[in-house]
Amino acid sequence: MHKKQTDGKKIPAKAAVKRLAAGGLSVLVAAASANGGLAVPVLAEDNHEILREETVPVSDAADPEDSGELVTEEAPEGRDSAGESQQPAVTEQPEITEIPQEQEENEEEETREEVRSIPAASDAAEPQVVQAAPEAEPEIQAEVQVSTPLLITEIVADTHQADQTTASGTDAFEYVELYNASDRTVSLDSYLIQNLNGSTVTDWEIPAGTLLEAGKSLAVWIRNGESDALEEGDFRSYYGIDDNVQVVKTTESVNGFSNSGERSIRVIVRATGQTVTQITYNDGAEKAQTKKGITFGYTEGQTQQPTLAYNGEPTPGTAQQEQLPEGLYTVTEVSGASVSASGEEQASPGASYKITASTDLPGLILNAVVTVTTEAGSSQYPMEYKEGTFTASIPADAFAGAGSFTYHVEMNNGVNTAVSGETSVTVSQEPSRAEFPAPLLLTEIVPNTANEGGSDAFEYFEVYNAGDQAVNLDQYGFWYDNGSSVKQWILEDRGLVLEAHETLVVWIRNEPTLPPDSLWRILTRTTAPAMSRE
Repeated sequence: MHKKQTDGKKIPAKAAVKRLAAGGLSVLVAAASANGGLAVPVLAEDNHEILREETVPVSDAADPEDSGELVTEEAPEGRDSAGESQQPAVTEQPEITEIPQEQEENEEEETREEVRSIPAASDAAEPQVVQAAPEAEPEIQAEVQVSTPLLITEIVADTHQADQTTASGTDAFEYVELYNASDRTVSLDSYLIQNLNGSTVTDWEIPAGTLLEAGKSLAVWIRNGESDALEEGDFRSYYGIDDNVQVVKTTESVNGFSNSGERSIRVIVRATGQTVTQITYNDGAEKAQTKKGITFGYTEGQTQQPTLAYNGEPTPGTAQQEQLPEGLYTVTEVSGASVSASGEEQASPGASYKITASTDLPGLILNAVVTVTTEAGSSQYPMEYKEGTFTASIPADAFAGAGSFTYHVEMNNGVNTAVSGETSVTVSQEPSRAEFPAPLLLTEIVPNTANEGGSDAFEYFEVYNAGDQAVNLDQYGFWYDNGSSVKQWILEDRGLVLEAHETLVVWIRNEPTLPPDSLWRILTRTTAPAMSRE
């Protein structure tokens, strides 16, 4: 007797069952042989190929601590270990028995599968296939989709002057920090930073070609009269940062942050004007502090970022984990995306033509253009984003003299491009008749003129009758609103009638009084005070 040599690796029997179960394979368990042994397959090194069967002795006296190594005796060819002739295998459909999973506390803390329906040694049972039950699939967490690729994570709105010690005066080291929350490098050429002071909006341009890598931050240093002559090394020295932090400076000198007044900073898509993200500061009891960072977080689905703190130590180029979303802004390649575009079936000569469009492209639309084609050629016009819709106003000159034109809309999200179908529009041969809520239009004002006696002497406003009938001006009033009060400007001449498509110049009475012929083509005068200088 000797050990049977195989090309496969001998492994413990229990381990064989376990490893097969983990791989989702089946274990072939043959009927016990006449000598009390059990035929068990010998596996190849990769556990995927059965090389041959070997017989494992089955005995009540077996050592329970036995490692289970497969050791067999070689039998003469064509006979089993008891000398009996071997019968060919029956090709009936084998019985499938599922292996239940149980937890076994052993020194290796492994899962053990129990093999059932093994026939007794005296049975002439057919071979069976016992299939290991697959392990439970791990629960997959849904990926969080972030709605914006860029976040404003920090600003420093109040700093020292260029000498790095004087706290009063013009701040020299203000900055806004941007973070790339997407899964790819972002070209900031597609975006624009804007400073909002009430209704006044100022663009903060940065150098063209600036790239921001995924998961990285950028410190945008505000250029003003105090910082204009400073070098990047001065900025790094003031904040104690090394060359690993990406820093750019606005290309033009701008009015920077406010130390106390409420302000907002936003990032928009340059081509469409869509707001990507926005922060507001100094909007409560807390205000900007000298060389302290104001930090902001992220709220899913909202462009307005929440303010987290006003008194942090500045960390230009480094965003904290609590400021960032759990997921990433991602845009993948898609097929079959569409663009829907619409406008009136007919255009009027002399009037602009409005086109609206929408798309099912995912993510932000970085570019949206309308291409208008006439017999004379094609021209492109940018579309603006507002409340989920893209619009474009095509000037009348684009189709002047044409009997018709076609247009299509093209949109791009940085990865995919979608194009609408071509739409045909006829051009009416009659000029349009614009509709207004009232026939009178204010078409011009002159609020600042040469002085007489210390006051502007020649202020006026112009009124135009856009209707097709004459208008009695006694039926209308003129009001001046300076923001804090409203005053009526009463015409001196009563019963004035303004004919259709005629213009009236209203001269503002001021002191000292001037003769009517002092203003060219005076039609009437008012008895109201002059226009405010506010």
